[in-house]
Amino acid sequence: PRLPSDRTKPNPYFIKMSGDLYHYRQWMDYDANGIVWVGGNTTRGNPDYGNVMWYNPHNGSVGYLFPGWKIKRTLFRDLCAANHRKRLCVADNAGNIWIIDADRKKVDPAPIVPLPGVRSKTYMVEARDDLVFGIVFGSDSVYKVIKFKPSTKQVLYLQDVPVPGIPFGFGDNKYDRMNYKLELGPDGYIWMFVKNTLYRVDPITCAFTKVINTPHAKVKFCPNKVDLLLYCINRTTDIKYIPKIIEAVGGKK
Repeated sequence: PRLPSDRTKPNPYFIKMSGDLYHYRQWMDYDANGIVWVGGNTTRGNPDYGNVMWYNPHNGSVGYLFPGWKIKRTLFRDLCAANHRKRLCVADNAGNIWIIDADRKKVDPAPIVPLPGVRSKTYMVEARDDLVFGIVFGSDSVYKVIKFKPSTKQVLYLQDVPVPGIPFGFGDNKYDRMNYKLELGPDGYIWMFVKNTLYRVDPITCAFTKVINTPHAKVKFCPNKVDLLLYCINRTTDIKYIPKIIEAVGGKK
């Protein structure tokens, strides 16, 4: 690893992932202090396991949070920043959502457990301050919408996904490191695929409204906050550009 101030560093450049080896760095976000948080897994190892590390780009320091995951063979699934980036929400494949105090780099001892006794996986995005929206993948094709407050770990909503099909189009995102995720749109709604239909989800009522039928893809809004880009369509390198989609669905909430 090199410091960002090192003018001789290559771009991009490698940073050491503290704690152990991770073959797949699956997701990342940053906190209010500019610390980068990365979740990843090692596979083809003995055992397979995951962890969450932090990286300080100001001085190059690194650390990791879940040393017990290797012993328990726990895998990382998703993370997002919340509460003005003072907290990190981290999901594993054992059915837990962990809340991290970003300033202290400490994990709250009691996680949120959406489906007790089930090795579920949750994919999340902060929809409002102190309000995280997620999709829970349970067993036997059980998919649920969850809404919770990171500050208190109170679950406000937990119900079945109200439309048929597999969220994100193909599964729980562990395959091919595709990471099809939830996207908070500039209109204040959550945008996501279920099967091959793009939906717009009200984060307050959790109602799903169909936008368009099109092969599932990653979702990203353009800087003008009006146009939409779909990419990695149907697990390929294809892209699709949809202009003025926010205007078409009625603008901001």
